[in-house]
Amino acid sequence: VLVQLSAELVHQVVALASASGDPWDELVIGCEAFLDACARPEVQRIMLVDGPSVLGWDVWREIDSGYALGALEAAIQAAIDSGALIPAPANAVAHVLLGALDEAAMVVARADDQEAARDEMGKTVRRLLEGLRTPSI
Repeated sequence: VLVQLSAELVHQVVALASASGDPWDELVIGCEAFLDACARPEVQRIMLVDGPSVLGWDVWREIDSGYALGALEAAIQAAIDSGALIPAPANAVAHVLLGALDEAAMVVARADDQEAARDEMGKTVRRLLEGLRTPSI
């Protein structure tokens, strides 16, 4: 169930993000779409609560990385290639950003006020992305 949900979630996020056509916007939209999806109760239960506790962190992380990491790395590489992000190893950036997104999703899932937590995590992820952005001249 976790594998199927992970695949569906990545497919949905990529579909939403790719509609933009701008690599920077695709990256931002994809991160926002991921956080929005993780605010849904069924995603929280399967991906953020039951998955890690039932399968163990290593197996859960392998499944999470197997689907989300590749899509995120591709989005980062496209943003780097377009000049929107400062040149850096896309794989390393993807690992760090995925860790931040997973943690942000966990915060939202466990918050008493999930709407406020989602808003704050979205703003924080956006600030992280802005820090990777190529400065405007």
